[in-house]
Amino acid sequence: MLCALVVTPAWAAPSVQTQHLCTQSAAPCSIQMRPQQREGAAASVMVTGRARTTVSVTIYRLTAASGKATGIMPLQRSVDVRTNDQGYGSVSVAFQANNPRQDAGWILAAPSDIAGNASTWDPSQVVGSIASYASRRPTILGDGYGPQKPVGQPLDLQFTNAILGTRFAVEYLADDGAWHGVSTGTFNPVQSSDGISHVSYTVPQGLQSRPYQFRLFNITDPSAVAQQWAVTPAVNAPTQPRVPMLAIPKLGASVGGHQVAGRHSSTPVIASAGALAGISAAGVIAWPALALRRRRNQYWRWTP
Repeated sequence: MLCALVVTPAWAAPSVQTQHLCTQSAAPCSIQMRPQQREGAAASVMVTGRARTTVSVTIYRLTAASGKATGIMPLQRSVDVRTNDQGYGSVSVAFQANNPRQDAGWILAAPSDIAGNASTWDPSQVVGSIASYASRRPTILGDGYGPQKPVGQPLDLQFTNAILGTRFAVEYLADDGAWHGVSTGTFNPVQSSDGISHVSYTVPQGLQSRPYQFRLFNITDPSAVAQQWAVTPAVNAPTQPRVPMLAIPKLGASVGGHQVAGRHSSTPVIASAGALAGISAAGVIAWPALALRRRRNQYWRWTP
């Protein structure tokens, strides 16, 4: 479970722990981790700065809206890191498996005494690094249309923050109460967790002009609760931009002695999901084990 959003007065200066790490530092102060992380795995976090100093580090979930970073939410409990005589320290952080209904996103490793929301988020006062956080439920970017979508035409559903090697399919809930696959082409595995992946699908001909439930089904790991969105078949459907890209915020620009660290990839951060009109965070009820095996069998040619 994610902790509640922490709210503090607007920052006028770096946090106490940030100043402690960066003042009289033996090495340029920084908190670093690899630019791609995932649920259920471990990450190595490196801290540099003042010698023989203990810093409490927290992994935060980065929130975003309208293409901008708006705040942070603690993802899990903090861990202490102590630097050595040369000002270097490290710790291993174990990420728990996400709730089956929880989407992927982006995370920040930073001192535990920082906090932010839409009014107080100030990346220039933060020493830390940002990474993509892949999960079984990726960040959906959209297919270029709103709730109305053209029938019989291949649609390019794009998503990011998916676990490497994962394969996905699009299905819709038919009038018979069963989910039917509507993907076209092959089910290619995700090649880059922080890149953009694609699934092509088609709204079937012959459907009524009313909302139908569609979903992105994780073929590789059906334990994830599939993300849903409403689709109304239409002859002429207006286009809609996909979720906007968000440039990675520059961290620590106002912190003396700070070393720019973290994501060195040119891949931009993706804003929060909700790209598909009517997307449901609740998703669907998890299936029993037998049903999971049956669904995987439908895509047997593309599963490990």
